[in-house]
Amino acid sequence: MRKHLPKLAAALAVIAALPVVFGFAGSSSANRTLVMAIAGTPVDVDPENYQGLPSNDTYNIFSSMLVRYKPYAADYKQLPGPFSVDGFLATSWKKVSSGMEFTLRDAKSQWGNELNSAAVKWSFERKVALDPIARFLFAVNNVDQKNPITVIDDKRFRMNLLNNAPMLLGSLTHYVMAIVDATEAKKHVTDADPWARNWLRVNTATFGPYKLEGIQPGQVVYFKANPNWWGKVNIPAVVARAIPDSSARLQLVQKGQADYTNGLDFQQAKSAASGSDVQVTAGPTPWHDSLIPNVGFKPFSDVRVREALNHAIDRKALLNTVYAGYGVIPATQVSSTIPTPVKVPGNLDYDTAKAKKLLADAGYASGFEFTLTICPCRPGAYVVPLATAIQSQLSLVGIKVNINTVATSAQFEADRAKKKYEAWIASLGPVVIDPAYFGFLYFGTTGGQNFSNFSNPTVDKNIPLAMTTEPGKRRDRFVVNIVKALEAANPYVPLVETANLRLWSKRVSGGLMGEPTFGVNSIYVDRLQIK
Repeated sequence: MRKHLPKLAAALAVIAALPVVFGFAGSSSANRTLVMAIAGTPVDVDPENYQGLPSNDTYNIFSSMLVRYKPYAADYKQLPGPFSVDGFLATSWKKVSSGMEFTLRDAKSQWGNELNSAAVKWSFERKVALDPIARFLFAVNNVDQKNPITVIDDKRFRMNLLNNAPMLLGSLTHYVMAIVDATEAKKHVTDADPWARNWLRVNTATFGPYKLEGIQPGQVVYFKANPNWWGKVNIPAVVARAIPDSSARLQLVQKGQADYTNGLDFQQAKSAASGSDVQVTAGPTPWHDSLIPNVGFKPFSDVRVREALNHAIDRKALLNTVYAGYGVIPATQVSSTIPTPVKVPGNLDYDTAKAKKLLADAGYASGFEFTLTICPCRPGAYVVPLATAIQSQLSLVGIKVNINTVATSAQFEADRAKKKYEAWIASLGPVVIDPAYFGFLYFGTTGGQNFSNFSNPTVDKNIPLAMTTEPGKRRDRFVVNIVKALEAANPYVPLVETANLRLWSKRVSGGLMGEPTFGVNSIYVDRLQIK
């Protein structure tokens, strides 16, 4: 505890100075400002400049998308699928022969300009020009990137599609799909900067609930309620401060100097939950920590070996020790938080006798040896005890595990993408909460995150069918085919479905404490209340 005191003192000093820095000292709203202590803040607020966790933690505060996920039920166990959305900037939408037609609400930006179809067209053309994440989501959803938007009139437009796009609405909830006030942004366009990047780095042009009031790149961002927003905000201002040390962030909330933090390790959350000064929420996420075997490595090319790995892992022991009880033991190859049309029986029960028999049937009665590569960057520092526990568990069925630790995220990701590792630990979590998208991303032969050389003809055949068929029984059949094929093939070893740990001060309430969580760890501040 003592070693964290200097970091905490520095954090307290900066937090205390924030009202002065941003000019609202003494205002009636200062004591109703939501103070977020997060690991890092963005260097700019251009919605097309993805910066990892800093973007995930802050961009949903000010972004204005066409649609957003519906509020969750109080007892939710699954995340909303790509069809469970409400209108946000759009009031309605309908399928037409050449795409999807949307109608916009009456709304004004923070600058007083009316929301119109021209703003949507310019925003989407900007995404095609600048944003690789948006381009990927457009490609997945068959959006015509050469001509994404056709303006019908001031309040109606058509999103042009090259094929059916059943996951489109879910993808449009992502903050990279935010609509920018083009009228204002175009005032700052130059020949050298045709998309107003320089201006949008330090200014928002939003139709959403909050606007940027100030930024110290990589240190702090301050948002105030958009006075022109059509909805209601209960919290007039938000400050997000970069506090890299998780213990310091935890203590800031415990001392009442911050209202929100995340990124805590499981033991920190467990300790905090035992006190009475904070609130800990642990909602479901699509993320699940997994052991990924490279099927290009001979033992793992045999499905019996991959199945044996699944039976050799004592997930309950991992959950109760490494994860301090936070999370869910997976039952199938697809996370339980991702809605599927039918419940497919899983094959992940802990049974060392079954694992040994499968290994013997595959010609490895005496076991074998492999190297498991890990990086504290992903899924976190706890990957070290996790790998050690897996090493111990697999030794019980004759498998010797050598642990290789890679220090940097850049090296880990580069070598993973080159398919160099025999096996590794990572978190899987799709941005679009749909089993077909999950199957495509991680296990389709051409999937963008398939680094394990896995290929399955049934999966590959049904993915394009599911991704181009409208919701209904026919699409459900394709999805079920994908899920069943994954269960039979055992492409990887799901370990624990991780919980989304968030820590709150006692004065925050509402909105299931900042829902939603999907492929990015975001909160909707406008659904919260503060005393």
